[in-house]
Amino acid sequence: MRAARILFIAMCLQSGGGVGATDIERCGAGRVELAASTAGATDLGLACEAVSIGVEFMRSLGFASEVAVRVKVVDELPMPHGIALLGQYDPKVSEIRVLSLQQFVAACADDPPFGCPPAADIYRSFVVHEVVHALTDLALAGRVVPRLKLEYLAYVAQLASLPDALREQLIAASGVRGFEHENDINAFVYFAAPNRFGIMCYLHYRRPENGDAYLQQILGTTTRAGRVPPSIPGLPKTDRDGVARSAGRLHD
Repeated sequence: MRAARILFIAMCLQSGGGVGATDIERCGAGRVELAASTAGATDLGLACEAVSIGVEFMRSLGFASEVAVRVKVVDELPMPHGIALLGQYDPKVSEIRVLSLQQFVAACADDPPFGCPPAADIYRSFVVHEVVHALTDLALAGRVVPRLKLEYLAYVAQLASLPDALREQLIAASGVRGFEHENDINAFVYFAAPNRFGIMCYLHYRRPENGDAYLQQILGTTTRAGRVPPSIPGLPKTDRDGVARSAGRLHD
């Protein structure tokens, strides 16, 4: 079960040469802070690319934000309940925290994400995952969406951000088939093997009857006419039955 503990369980409260002190850079819609001693220009570039990818992904679904996405690159992350984290988004301060590329590679050395050796493209995809969580938090503005659907959205963005050949390699290496029906998407798979869950979600998304329309349904960003409304309609507010608030939730 080590894979379930170390392979990107992103808790939401959720390289190049080293730098001696915190360095903050702006890039497009992002604000990247290099707080890790092991972080450098490579980490900055990958984080900036991840922000751009995540912003464009959400814009394609009908949500555009003028708020800068804050990413902090660190040497280490807390280990709640003994779980080793690769990244997290903290809605209390609207900040993403991710390991530096060097620390990410070290953390995944014995148990690589998706069963393949960690590389820059895979690292960036994990940052994209967190960027989408952050932007979804803004999009929902405290409204409620089931936790698994939030993870579905983030994993689709993560896998879609990968080069086609690498993504197909990961899918083939996983040996899994996608969820066939929405009701098949379950917490057991998610908690037992989060990356396997992510691939199964992506394959479900890729089915002709799902696609972006299914993602827009999760966010509530389409009307019956298929147009994007100026604001996201309200959703029922309840915290029962595995439903978590977009602000203050914990998700992996």
